[in-house]
Amino acid sequence: MAIEQSRALALLAALTFTGSVQYAQEESAEVPTELEEAEPARSPRDQAIWILRSIREPEPPLADPVADLTKLVALTADDLVSYLRDRRVPALEDEPSQTLSIYQHELILDALSQSEPATTMAATSRMLTASSGGSAVAAAIEVYGATGESGQLSTIRALLAGLEEEQWSKRLERSLQQAVASIIRGDYRAQGLLLSSWRDWKPEHLTGVIRGIGASRDPRGLEFLGEILYWEPDHVHLALSQVRLLGPSRVEFIDKPITETVREMLDTEDARIRKAALLALGDLQDLESVPRMIEILSEEGTGERENAVWALQRITGVRLNDQAQTWKTWFDMESKWYSRVGTVMAKLSSPDDADVFGAIRELSTHYLHKDELAQAVSECLTHSNPKIRATACKGLARLKSSVAVPVLISRLDDRDERVQFAARKALISLTGEERGPYSEDWEELRR
Repeated sequence: MAIEQSRALALLAALTFTGSVQYAQEESAEVPTELEEAEPARSPRDQAIWILRSIREPEPPLADPVADLTKLVALTADDLVSYLRDRRVPALEDEPSQTLSIYQHELILDALSQSEPATTMAATSRMLTASSGGSAVAAAIEVYGATGESGQLSTIRALLAGLEEEQWSKRLERSLQQAVASIIRGDYRAQGLLLSSWRDWKPEHLTGVIRGIGASRDPRGLEFLGEILYWEPDHVHLALSQVRLLGPSRVEFIDKPITETVREMLDTEDARIRKAALLALGDLQDLESVPRMIEILSEEGTGERENAVWALQRITGVRLNDQAQTWKTWFDMESKWYSRVGTVMAKLSSPDDADVFGAIRELSTHYLHKDELAQAVSECLTHSNPKIRATACKGLARLKSSVAVPVLISRLDDRDERVQFAARKALISLTGEERGPYSEDWEELRR
């Protein structure tokens, strides 16, 4: 029964790509010219093995092994999926077989994903027909994930559902995690599909999906994790750990529900959950949790002080000790100052440049509401005076708010070199990355 179901699912996966599966013809396959010249006696299978083995050499001989292996997929797809299944690269000439390394694994998946979909899906179908065990299913899931197609999520779910409970393994969980992350990165529709169908997954399979959400580093996944936190008590700790990988999305309708759910967990009786919730709230930058975190510092014997201090430092951007009174004094002073912040912000639009300079400097020394303050200071990045624009860049660096990253990237194209320099310096400070001087060098960090 399991074999028949695997056949049907593999066929469904193939049809996800094409209306009808057309097998690649061997005579039409393109063999890498360089490899033919270098190794004329090797068969396509041996050439593929040689490429895989070559990337483990101290000085890999090929400039683009993905392109070279992709050219061979039409003739070696069945072999390549079997290497994924067996986690081994076969022996070649006098060299023994190798355990498949991470890089070889990625190389195979890259080559398969860049090849004719019908060829890849047909080879995967034949593998599942020949062997429907856990290793074959894991390899198939990895191949389906490498396609980056959201439609493969339902195929993967059904394929796993056909396994016996005892066949579920850590390898299958890792394969599912990898596939989910890859599909999320490749297809914007994946998050919505996961959100609407998460109840269809078996509870034991949800662990791989949750980890895949975190591995994707896509903050939109907070909606999914919020559902898990509310409805799946057995997966709460795991979901909280993945929140930390995503951070805030800066979209209120995504961040607010999950933040409120996590905040309530600060008062749960489970100390393990409380500790994880503190760290998650720190990464979610939840200002409303600050008073409760300060209270936790005054509670004896909870074992949560270290996490509370870390979260407070993460949210506020200031480094204070672990004494509740120290934090309370600081918080009261910041709250008192914030009560008149409107007067300071009004000076940002003053016709007197001295008032603008003074307002930027004052705002950039207060961190409790750093995101809001950073948004206000960002308005000065379009000021007519380039010195004010450069000062605004420096102020944003001091505020340490990631909301400033997109606008600072735009200033890399400023007509004034001083502003360009200040913007790049601020970006390096905020992101910890040292990239080039042009906006396109930083484009992928926009949200």
